[in-house]
Amino acid sequence: MRDSNTTRTHSRDGSPQQSQGAISIVATAFNAHTRNSLQGFADLVLLDVGLKIAGSTLHEKDGSRWVGLPARKYQGDDGEAQYSKILEFASKESYWAFQDAALAAIDEFQSREGV
Repeated sequence: MRDSNTTRTHSRDGSPQQSQGAISIVATAFNAHTRNSLQGFADLVLLDVGLKIAGSTLHEKDGSRWVGLPARKYQGDDGEAQYSKILEFASKESYWAFQDAALAAIDEFQSREGV
């Protein structure tokens, strides 16, 4: 288990590194919904900036877990559902810091609420 004040980042060659400055996130809701890699939907609050992200997605596949941000759904030219980004991380470091904190927050919520 990593120290709560460090976050995983990756160097240019993809090797793991540690950096300071973990993101403080609390999960306020989780609704299980299993389909393919999707495990459910979570509402997350980024405490340092006071931002609530409703409808984040929790995924799991082949032993990997990740949190997806809400996206805008639209119909592509082929008639299939497509999704466009609404939010995007400015750096890989901030993406990995978010992933670590969001997964920990969801795990803590599920443990506390018995979900």
